[in-house]
Amino acid sequence: MRSSLKRSDTLAYLHTVSPSALMPANSMNDRISAHYVEIASKYAELMYEEFKKIQHEIIDERNKMSREERLTKYAHPSYKYVAAKNETE
Repeated sequence: MRSSLKRSDTLAYLHTVSPSALMPANSMNDRISAHYVEIASKYAELMYEEFKKIQHEIIDERNKMSREERLTKYAHPSYKYVAAKNETE
């Protein structure tokens, strides 16, 4: 018996156990270990916390800017800001 037929994590083994089951040829490529899932969820939580910190910094910085700065910070350098007549802060 070939070694691939002894291992329960191969497609060949699954076909010997249940030959009538229809499975895509790449079905065993999508295996995920419990450790990977746990590490990925912890990493996602940490990155979300970092994102929230940076987001709050950006929001605070933007709230301190004048209206003209907010509207022109990322504008093309040739853009000239012209305040509207009825514009208020």
